[in-house]
Formats: sequence, structure tokens, C-alpha cells
Amino acid sequence: MKRVKLTKLRECDDPHHPNNRPEGEVNVGWEFGAPEVGECYLLDKGPARYFRTSVVMEIIDKKTFKTMKSVYQVTELNDE
Repeated sequence: MKRVKLTKLRECDDPHHPNNRPEGEVNVGWEFGAPEVGECYLLDKGPARYFRTSVVMEIIDKKTFKTMKSVYQVTELNDE
């Protein structure tokens, strides 16, 4: 698993549930795997704390993906 920062860039123009998470929200944790179309993206944020997106609809580029509600960017973090 890689440690990453997940940033919500914007809400989709046609979200299934509008006004959900605020734009610019950041979640840091260990990803279970790269974003995959048809699956939720999941982060382990620490003991018994998780963040899950809605279903991934499109992989925009290596760092950016679109879900049913939002567009996110994933940044890999280096261990310090």
C-alpha cells in the first residue's frame, strides 16, 4: 500500500448527490489500490478510520479520476 493525499478538485457537473464533500477537502492515508473504474476508491486513514469515494466512473489521467459525484487527484507521499 502507498501513502497518498487525496484532494477533491471539484464536484461533477451532474453529480448523483450534489453538495456532498467540500471542494478542496484533503484526506491522507494508505490506498488499498489504484483507482479502478466500477469500484470505490478506499483509503485507510488510521486505526478503524477509512475514507471511501463513490464508484469511479472514469480515469482522467495518472493522478486524476472522476467518481459519480466528484473529481479527485491522488498525490503519492514520501515516507519521512
